[in-house]
Amino acid sequence: MTTVIQLGYGKNKYPLALKENFKVITPPPHTAPKDSGAIVQEALRNPVESKPLKQLPSAGDKVVIVVSDSTRITRSEIFVPLILKELNTSGIPDRDITILFGTGMHKEMSLKEKQMVLGEEILSRVEVLCHDAGSKEDMVSMGVTSRGTPVEFNRLYVEADLRIITGAVVHHYFAGYGGGRKALLPGISSRETILANHRLVFDPDRETGVHPRVAPGFLEGNPIHEDMIEAAAFAPPYFMLNVVLDMKGNIQEAVGGDYLKAHILGCQKADDIFSVPLLRKADLVVVSCGGYPKDINMIQIQKTLFNASLAVKEGGNIILLAECAGGMGSEHFLNWFSYPSPEAAEKRLRQNFELNGFTALSVMRIARRSPVIMVSELPEDIVRKMGFTPADSLEQAMNIVETDLKQVYILPFGSVTFPWFE
Repeated sequence: MTTVIQLGYGKNKYPLALKENFKVITPPPHTAPKDSGAIVQEALRNPVESKPLKQLPSAGDKVVIVVSDSTRITRSEIFVPLILKELNTSGIPDRDITILFGTGMHKEMSLKEKQMVLGEEILSRVEVLCHDAGSKEDMVSMGVTSRGTPVEFNRLYVEADLRIITGAVVHHYFAGYGGGRKALLPGISSRETILANHRLVFDPDRETGVHPRVAPGFLEGNPIHEDMIEAAAFAPPYFMLNVVLDMKGNIQEAVGGDYLKAHILGCQKADDIFSVPLLRKADLVVVSCGGYPKDINMIQIQKTLFNASLAVKEGGNIILLAECAGGMGSEHFLNWFSYPSPEAAEKRLRQNFELNGFTALSVMRIARRSPVIMVSELPEDIVRKMGFTPADSLEQAMNIVETDLKQVYILPFGSVTFPWFE
C-alpha cells in the first residue's frame, strides 16, 4: 500500500506518494503539552539564576515588557497575561505597565495585528506601543561595542524601572538562534544599530563570503551574536521569558530568569525539538514551509529554503512549495536579483548593508549551489529572475527533476526543521 503525505501550500495541501527512496524528515515527535500556561508559570516562578518575577518589582515601578511583533509566532497571547498576573500580584497595577513591540526595522503594526498577537483584553488593559527604529528622539545612545556598533535603544525601555524581554527560541540563519538578546537588537534598536550589527555577517578576512561562524546553531565565535550580547549589556533586562514552540505552534518549553543563562538553556531545548541528525545529503529535497502563514511571502520562506539547502548535496535539486500569497514581502526585495552575480550583490552590501539584500544574497547563493524548482503563485518571470525554475504543480516539479535519484528527503515543516551532520 502506497503511503501519501500531505504537504502544506498556503491554506491547502499537495499530496505526495512516497517511494522506497523517499525519506520524510521531521523534528522528533513530542507529546503535545496539556497546559501551556503551567509551563510558562513554572518558568516565571522557578527561573534560571533569578528571583521569581513577582519578587522583582517595588511599589511604584514603571514596567516595560518587550514583545515580538506579528512577524514572529511566539504565543504571547498566552504568556503575556501570565506575566501581567505576576506583576499585579506583586503590587504593580496595569497603569504602570507598558508593552513595547520590538519591531526592529519592520513596519508599525496595525490594530488587527496587535489584537492577533496579544488579544483584545490585553490591549484594553495596558498601554501598547510599537518601537520605531527611525525615530531618533525615541532613542538613547548607550555607547559603542568593541566591533564598532553604536548602541541606541528605545528610551522607554532604557528608562523603565523593571525591564522584561520575551520571545521564542528557534534556529536563526545568521544569529545562531532567535530569542534572548534579539528582543533588544534588533527588537528595540535604532536603524543604525541594527545595520551595523547585521553587516558583521561578512567574513572580514576575505573579499567575499559569510563569516564561517555565522550560521544556525552557532553562538560561540558568531560575531553577530557576540555583538548583540555586548550591546545588551549596556541596558540588560531584569527578567527574560522565552518559549520554544513545537511544529504546530504549541508552547513545548519555557525558560525564564537571567537573559544570558536562560537563553542558553532555551537554545539547548530548541536543539532537542527541531534538530534532525542526518548521515548523508540527498539528491533531491522536497520542502514545504508548512503552509500559511509560514509561506506568506518570499522573504518569510527564506528560512525554509536555507534549511532545505543544508540537507541537499551540491548540484542536487530542491523543490520548494511556497504559495507566496503576499508576493515578495518587500517592494525592494526583487531589485537585488538584478545584480549579475552574488559577488556583485555582496560588494554592494559590504558598502551599504540592507537586511533584505542579505536575504536575497542568501537565496542567490542557494540557487547557484542547488537548482531550485518553485511551486508558487508568483509570476513566472519573477521566479526566473530569482534564479529558480517555475512549476505549476508538485507533479510538474517532480517531472522536471531526473528520475534516477538515490536519496530523496521530504521536509513537510521546512521552516522549523534543522538538519545537521556530525
